[in-house]
Amino acid sequence: MVKINIVIGGDSLVGKMTIIKQYIENKFVKESYIKVCTVKFIKGILINNEEMILEINNLLSQESYWSFNKQYISRAQIALILYSITDRETFNDLQKWVDFVKENNDEIIIGIVGNKIDLYDEREVSEEEGEKFAKDNKCLFFESTATEYENIENVFQKLIETYFE
Repeated sequence: MVKINIVIGGDSLVGKMTIIKQYIENKFVKESYIKVCTVKFIKGILINNEEMILEINNLLSQESYWSFNKQYISRAQIALILYSITDRETFNDLQKWVDFVKENNDEIIIGIVGNKIDLYDEREVSEEEGEKFAKDNKCLFFESTATEYENIENVFQKLIETYFE
């Protein structure tokens, strides 16, 4: 059985735990009600008739805890870095997240995820801006919403497939 370590990073309140909960439990939980901490989640999946175990770790958002995050990043194969399409500041912080992940694991596959697309009336970051950022940093790009479970499964599926290519 193959084990894949995945880390999920991004600023506070971009939807990290919400996406994890949707992917693992098919349950929407408002992130504001979730205690901020690094938590490990396990999920079994089947890809191409092969059983896999995913270990998903939520990284701590506060930079004062980034030394703690290094251990998770260094052993991960995949990283999702989220921003909220409704919050330009979270998009502006993406570069520090990408740089931090790459500094601690230069072989990791990174997916940039613009989250909260259900709030399209509040959009501050265009899809084109997200795509350009991802391309410039050699990352995959996705947009999603955990509220409506839109594109969540695809994000994980595509990143895992890319890992095996």
